[in-house]
Amino acid sequence: MQLTSRLAKIADNIPRGTMIADIGTDHAYLAVYLVEQGICPGAVVGDLNQGPVESAESTVKAYRLENKIDIRQGDGLKILRPGEVDLVVLAGMGNNLIINILKDSPELLNSLKHLVLQPNKNPGDVRAWLAKNKWGIVQEELVEDRNKLYTIITFEPGKGFFPQDLFEMELGPCLLQNLCNPLVLKLLKKEEKKYSNILKGLSRSFYKPSPEKANNINYLHDKLKEALKIAQS
Repeated sequence: MQLTSRLAKIADNIPRGTMIADIGTDHAYLAVYLVEQGICPGAVVGDLNQGPVESAESTVKAYRLENKIDIRQGDGLKILRPGEVDLVVLAGMGNNLIINILKDSPELLNSLKHLVLQPNKNPGDVRAWLAKNKWGIVQEELVEDRNKLYTIITFEPGKGFFPQDLFEMELGPCLLQNLCNPLVLKLLKKEEKKYSNILKGLSRSFYKPSPEKANNINYLHDKLKEALKIAQS
């Protein structure tokens, strides 16, 4: 099984010997790779829609892993039983969908040892919600795949880094400790440009954000410029 760069980086963050569930699996490529390589003894893959479930069934059957990979159709973590898996992967989804999936199954969430999440946008919202629910960040990585930059975050309950301010929440405490990484520099440039454009747009707009929101935008922009200076020095 040949994985994309994004899925391969997610696979790198799966501890050997863990039972995993890949929710929103699509073709089940990640689960097949992990089981085929002996990283995971087994897996559950699930999706809400019939099409992805049928694609997953075809992939698992092609690799003759029906006895090790269980395919289920259903809503988020509700397809799982507490204690059945050690780790859940939620990848390729928006921030709100990831949060809602976790929020909707508190008993199942509390039974897990690891979360490996790859939100397609606004990872700061995901960090904030999990920090509030006592999940710390133990690993953060960036990967570039097809000219897009993806953030992959591993959480564990009660340990790791808990972001201390808005800047750490938005950019990631682990990533900010590795400013020499070229992909971190690329992320900083992208985010600084985004906030520069937001400020330019607000200066020409009749809409005025609340004082708190305006302060947050200016704070993040200033911190990004500061981090960029350090990264480029």
